[in-house]
Amino acid sequence: MKLKNRTALDLITWGLSVDPDPAGDAPAGGGGATPPNPPAGGDDAPTLQDIQNLQEALRKERALREARDKEIQRIATENPALVEQARREAEAERARAESVQREAQVQIQAMQQKLEADTAKIRGEALATAEAARRETLRVKTEREFHAAEGLTEASEIDGSVPFDLLWDHFGDRIEEDSQGMYLKGADGLPQTDPETGKRVTPRQVFDKLRDDRTYGTLFKPRYGSGGGSRAGVTGRIDQTRDMAKVPTAQLFQEAFSARRGA
Repeated sequence: MKLKNRTALDLITWGLSVDPDPAGDAPAGGGGATPPNPPAGGDDAPTLQDIQNLQEALRKERALREARDKEIQRIATENPALVEQARREAEAERARAESVQREAQVQIQAMQQKLEADTAKIRGEALATAEAARRETLRVKTEREFHAAEGLTEASEIDGSVPFDLLWDHFGDRIEEDSQGMYLKGADGLPQTDPETGKRVTPRQVFDKLRDDRTYGTLFKPRYGSGGGSRAGVTGRIDQTRDMAKVPTAQLFQEAFSARRGA
């Protein structure tokens, strides 16, 4: 059979148009109706036998499919337990697949959370390190202002601390710096201003005030040749009933920078 230029659709279409048992056929060897002529095409045209072979192949395919469907139906009818077992196995396999997927998702989330926590920790440590460095720089600058205000530098024989250490422990958290320079921070977190000038209070002004205080004045060189806390010797006003060591730091600042000059 020559089918070089024919498709399966050509064969099926042509085959369905041919009656495999045409009416009036005579027994083999006799006369009778002549079979329809095949389509023109010379040697490429399929013969009647070709079409019958194709029809037979299609019939067998349908038969196999029907037999398979009947067998499946038979198994389901005669052995429902086997079908139920197959269903349960399929369901169990699906459940296992879902469980693996959920476990993988949980592991991914845990890894993401750990990564975020590690990143946050590293970022926090970096920020803390940067802030500590910034505060140390600010401390050095403030200590320079303390020395410029005639602050003492002698170290303690007990622990090696210097006078500025005491002031920084008391007032360091209230000293800040921005693009305009260092300033004293008020209770509200904003720069504290001098009521007389309206300008921000600087660490140098703080030290000038503390230098005249009878308690903190001992951390500075005497003014006008008098002893520590020389403010009392200059103004002639000493409150013998008041223990300055017990006065809150915030109150000392408030009193120092709220009083008008000459009051």
